[in-house]
Amino acid sequence: MKTKDGKERRTKTAPAGWPRRLSFAVGGLLSFFLIGLSVLSAAENGNVDAMRLAGGCYYNGFGVKENPKKAFEMFKKAAELGDVDCMRMTGDCYALGSGVKQNRDEAMRWYRIAAENGDMDSREMMENY
Repeated sequence: MKTKDGKERRTKTAPAGWPRRLSFAVGGLLSFFLIGLSVLSAAENGNVDAMRLAGGCYYNGFGVKENPKKAFEMFKKAAELGDVDCMRMTGDCYALGSGVKQNRDEAMRWYRIAAENGDMDSREMMENY
């Protein structure tokens, strides 16, 4: 705010545009929350893309509490429905023992299935595991 003589005056009020920025922040959080709910709902209703996304959220704790077991369940369900990325991720979970008991044979089986469906990363995993 400027004084009568044109000098800038400091105020103790919020910076210009603050309410607008706050409303965008609150709106963004609300949108993130609603999108998260719709993704989880879609995943529970069999949407393979939503299962992959929800599995990643559970695996990394994005927007939900980290839950490796739930992540594994989402990845495996999507893998069984034909999602190649989730085939590899299911193999990763078995290889690391993340959300499921570690099992090298199951990891290799899922890497093989993913590789047979064109996943190059799974081919590398089979060669290096």
